Amino acid sequence: DEAHNIEKVALQYLGVSLNYYRIRRILNRLYSPNEHRYGLFAMLRKWAEEVVKGWPEFADNVPIIEAAVESVQYVRSVTRELFECLYSAVLSEAEDVKNRSDGKLRYDENIIVFSNCAEIIEAFNGAVSSLIQAIDDIKMLVSGISSGRLNDKEEILIDLEKSQVDIQGIINDFDFLIEALGRNVFWFEFVENGNSYSLKVLSAPLDIAEKLAVGLYDHMETVIMTSATLTVARDFTYLRERLGLNLDSRERV
Repeated sequence: DEAHNIEKVALQYLGVSLNYYRIRRILNRLYSPNEHRYGLFAMLRKWAEEVVKGWPEFADNVPIIEAAVESVQYVRSVTRELFECLYSAVLSEAEDVKNRSDGKLRYDENIIVFSNCAEIIEAFNGAVSSLIQAIDDIKMLVSGISSGRLNDKEEILIDLEKSQVDIQGIINDFDFLIEALGRNVFWFEFVENGNSYSLKVLSAPLDIAEKLAVGLYDHMETVIMTSATLTVARDFTYLRERLGLNLDSRERV
């Protein structure tokens, strides 16, 4: 129903968005340094403190957990520096752009924002890659522990794997946003009198028709769209082209 909103909704899901809070959520899932420490690594650290009392040999593995915690904290620190640098560079660039929307700055592959922050971007990528390796080390450690000693072992391994996938997604999305290539529009959103945490780096496809055809319609036998405003001058051609329905060769009734 309300099929005239498909394009708008699709753009929200087919676009790419990166901000400080997206990264922080993943890090907090692994380890939060707040007063009541929580996260997978915090849980494993607390578990290790107890298990070594009856299994002294396990103490040799505790440094692996501590190294993982340190890796999370380093990524957290570098992420703050990254967004501080990007925010400052975006504000500087925005001052020189005429006719820009308040709080938004379009960009392409020639923008100097990322090159101005090249050093911290390299540090961020290195820190995140090291965190992925640290999670690998934890996964290997957990895999070697019996379920009798570590409750919810399988669930922990699943959560660790998901965290790795999410972190790799950060790397992939950031690379894509920096390259700024293809049939996409790229822009920054920010609060001019705010702080670096307000900064968002975003992209959206210029044409969602092909993406919908390949990513949605090809996986469905039947698509029923209803709305009071699907036609233009009593014709469905515009809708078919905008939503990629004309790219599907299968018969539609």
